[in-house]
Amino acid sequence: MINVLLQIASKEKLLPYVTAGVWWWLTKRPALPPVCRRRDVGTTIRVVDAVWDLKDVEILKSYLLIV
Repeated sequence: MINVLLQIASKEKLLPYVTAGVWWWLTKRPALPPVCRRRDVGTTIRVVDAVWDLKDVEILKSYLLIV
């Protein structure tokens, strides 16, 4: 599931459709495999900015711990 979220968020056209409620799922701290392509696409500046713009410390902390 986290792979799908990061892949969708990495697409400029789809990123606006990822709501705060979807990002909140990250607070459950799902694990990514050690070698994961989504980790790279999920850490683009657009995705980081989108998470930062939520202004939710818990989501931001979870996102950073996951990626």
